[in-house]
Amino acid sequence: MSVTVRELWAKVDQLEEELAEVRRQLESLSERELTPEERLALWHERVRRENERMLASMRSFLEQLGIPEDMKPIPAEQLQQMMIESGINPEDNLFSRAIIEMREE
Repeated sequence: MSVTVRELWAKVDQLEEELAEVRRQLESLSERELTPEERLALWHERVRRENERMLASMRSFLEQLGIPEDMKPIPAEQLQQMMIESGINPEDNLFSRAIIEMREE
């Protein structure tokens, strides 16, 4: 199913009309002072929406990395042991040295 230019322009017109209505509603709200309860409810709603977007982004990022959602974090001691077993010497401080070298450049 392909979309025509005319259909897309019709959608743009519809969105502009909806946006204009939202702007009118916002202006009418801003003309009166909100009660503390209304401000709190708006803040809660904004935080909820931001959290949902952030959670969706995080899920997508984990999926791209191939990490399942239900994967539990590895305890630090176990991670350190795995690093030692893979040949990393914790006394080398390679990461810290690299940061210091970058600062000195």
